[in-house]
Amino acid sequence: MKKSRPNFMTFIPLLLWLLVSQNLIGQPSFYTIQLGDYKVTALSDGSVDIDVDALFDAQEGVKASELTTKAFLQNPVEVSINSYLIQSPTHTILVDVGAGDLFGAAAGKLVQSLHAYGLQPEDITDILITHIHVDHAGGLARDNKRVFPNAIIHINEAEFTYWLATMNSDEARNTLSAEQKKIVKGVQNAVSLYKDSNQIATFKNQAGSLLPDIKVLPTIGHTPGHTVYLLDSKEEQLYFWGDLVHVVSVQFELPFMTNHFDEDQDLAKKVRNSFYQSMAEKQSLIAGAHQSFPGFGRVRQLHHHYEWIAVPYSIKGRTK
Repeated sequence: MKKSRPNFMTFIPLLLWLLVSQNLIGQPSFYTIQLGDYKVTALSDGSVDIDVDALFDAQEGVKASELTTKAFLQNPVEVSINSYLIQSPTHTILVDVGAGDLFGAAAGKLVQSLHAYGLQPEDITDILITHIHVDHAGGLARDNKRVFPNAIIHINEAEFTYWLATMNSDEARNTLSAEQKKIVKGVQNAVSLYKDSNQIATFKNQAGSLLPDIKVLPTIGHTPGHTVYLLDSKEEQLYFWGDLVHVVSVQFELPFMTNHFDEDQDLAKKVRNSFYQSMAEKQSLIAGAHQSFPGFGRVRQLHHHYEWIAVPYSIKGRTK
């Protein structure tokens, strides 16, 4: 009597389990909306775990982890790292480029997401850097080589000077831990590769136009040249607001809670709260670097705190 041989279909569930269990990115890595004449696509660079009680000081006896618990989040909180692709007939633009190989295995997935979307790093014409922190600019390079060989890198001149000149002094380096020195050096090297190839274009630390339909809005405090980018097309606006938020459930509940990632903590609190108020009043559309992927949404003010309203899923790319 012949023994029955299992066919290939028998093993599919096991193969699928093995594939998913070994893959850090088991989720869709891009999501597109339509904004006026532009397609805007969120691209996931992955995520990073943040201990919110280490990042934020308690305020009025309230710990940050108490706020995240109320939002059904476990501390350390898994925080998204989002980049954004802006496409027009003449430009293919990235807003921030993730962490590259400087931030652990759960991050540095931007190029992978770009490939999944159907583009190559060589297709990028311009990169808008909100600020030179590792999870926003580290992805400019890998293995000491430029990832985006054809792109012009746009950076606030105050930000560029601070990280590539001021932070190179012995006095500045002595304030950093060994791990911080390693990360800062890594991102400095990444930016310097583009400086050496004449691909850096700095702009003044003031509001103004940068590219067609794109304006810069400096929002200093988090860093000396932190910048929000505004895309304005056909009476629709989208604000790419970088690190004005790291953890929504904490900072929207207590906007003045001290954030240890900020260079100027007092100024950053004032700038953030002012921008939150403005976005709520105007009901503006936002692309958040650390809002849960894909990071598109709006802000609503509720007395002295705020609420994040994520854009609903749409196969048409609608934002309302």
